[in-house]
Amino acid sequence: MEQGIRIRTTILVWVFFLALSGLNAQSCLPEGIIFTTQSQIDSFQINYPNCTEIEGDMTIQGNNITNLNGLSVLTSIGGSVIIEFNDSLISLSGMGGLATIGEHLNIWWNSSLTSLSGLEGLISVGSGLVIHANPSLTSLSGLDGLTSIGGSLTLSFSSALTSLSGLESLTTIGGDLKIESNAALTNISGLESLTSLGGGLWIYVNEALESLAGLEGVTQIMGDLTITTGDALQSLSGLEGVIYIEGSLHMAGNHSLTSLSGLENVATIGGEVAIYVHDSITSLSGLESLTSIGGDLRIKHCDALTSLTGIDSIDATSITNLVIEGNTSLSTCDVQSICDYLASPNGTVEILDNNQGCDSPQEVEEACTVGVPEQESALQLSAYPNPFTTSTTIEYKLIEPSHVQLTIYNAIGEVVYRTEDRMMLKGIHTVTWSPSHLP
Repeated sequence: MEQGIRIRTTILVWVFFLALSGLNAQSCLPEGIIFTTQSQIDSFQINYPNCTEIEGDMTIQGNNITNLNGLSVLTSIGGSVIIEFNDSLISLSGMGGLATIGEHLNIWWNSSLTSLSGLEGLISVGSGLVIHANPSLTSLSGLDGLTSIGGSLTLSFSSALTSLSGLESLTTIGGDLKIESNAALTNISGLESLTSLGGGLWIYVNEALESLAGLEGVTQIMGDLTITTGDALQSLSGLEGVIYIEGSLHMAGNHSLTSLSGLENVATIGGEVAIYVHDSITSLSGLESLTSIGGDLRIKHCDALTSLTGIDSIDATSITNLVIEGNTSLSTCDVQSICDYLASPNGTVEILDNNQGCDSPQEVEEACTVGVPEQESALQLSAYPNPFTTSTTIEYKLIEPSHVQLTIYNAIGEVVYRTEDRMMLKGIHTVTWSPSHLP
C-alpha cells in the first residue's frame, strides 16, 4: 500500500511540473510596451509573469534608466526595439536572452552608452538596424552573435566609434550599408564575414577613415556605391571582390585618393558614373575592367587628373550623357570609349574648362583622329558572294579598335561606294552592299 502511494505521489508531482513548464514561455503584449522609468523595468517580471516574447514593439526611453536587468527573461520581440534618449544608460546588460527581433532595432541618442554589451544573444534582426548619435559608443562589441539583418544597417554620428569590431559574425545585410559621419572611425574591420549586400554601400563624411579593408567578401552591390568626403581615405582597397554595381558609382571629395584602384574587377555599373572634386586623383586606373554603364559619365573638378586612361573599355553605347568639366590638368581625353562616343553620341556632350587638348569636343575629336594610320593590311577581309549580281556582304575582323573606312571600286577603278570613317571596336563586323542605285 505504501508503495502505491509513492507511485501516485510521483505521478502527481510530474503532472504539476509539466503544467508549470507550459507557463514558462509565453507571448504577450501584442500592442507593445514603452518603458520610461527604471521602476517599470524592474517590475516587468512581476507585472507580466512568464512573458518572454513581446509580440509588438518595445521602446526604452527615460533619463533615469540605468540598467535593463528586469528584461533578462525576454527571448524575442515580434515588432521593433527602440532604445532612445537614455542619458544614464551605459550598456544594454540585461538583454542577453534576446535572440530575435522581428522588425527594426534602433539605438539612438543615448549620450552615455559606451558599448552594446548585453546583446550577445541576438542572432537576427528582421528589418533594419540603426545605431545613430551615440557619442560615447566606442565599439560594437555585444553584437558578436548577429548573423543577419533583413533591411539596412546604418551607423552614423557616433563620434567615438573607431572600428566596426563586434560585427564579425554578420554575413547578410538585406538592404543598404550606410556609414556616415563617424569622426573617429579609422577602419571598418569587423565586416570580414559579410558576403551578401542587398542594397547600396554608402560611406560619407568619415574624416578619419583610412581604409575599406573588411569588405573583401562583397561581390555585388545591389544599389549605389557612394563614397564621399573622406579626407583620409587613400585607396579603395577592400572592394577588390566587387564585380557588379546595380546602381550608380558616386565619388566626391576624397582628397587623399590618388586612383580608383580597388575597383579593378567591376565589369558592370547599372547607373551613372560620377567622379567629382578630387584633389589628388591623377588617373582613372582601377576601372580597366569596366565595360558597361547605364547612365551618364561625369568627371568634374579633379584638378590633378591628367588622363582618362582607365575607362578605355566602356562600351560607348552604354553612356547616356557625357560631361568632362573643370579638370584643369586634363589634356588626354582621346581614349577609346570617349572617341567612340563622340563619333556617335547618345545624348548631350559637355567638354569644357579642362587643359588644352581636352577643352572642347572638337579638340578631343581631333585628338581621336590624329596619328591613326590607315591599316589596310590589318583587316582580315572577305566578301561573299563574289562575284555577285544583287548584293554582297563584306566581313572583316579587327584585332584592335581601329578607324575603318571601306571603299568599293568598279572594274575600271572608279569609286562607287565609300563608308563613313568610323572608330570600330575589335571583333568581327559585316557590311552588306547593293549596287542597285548605280546607273
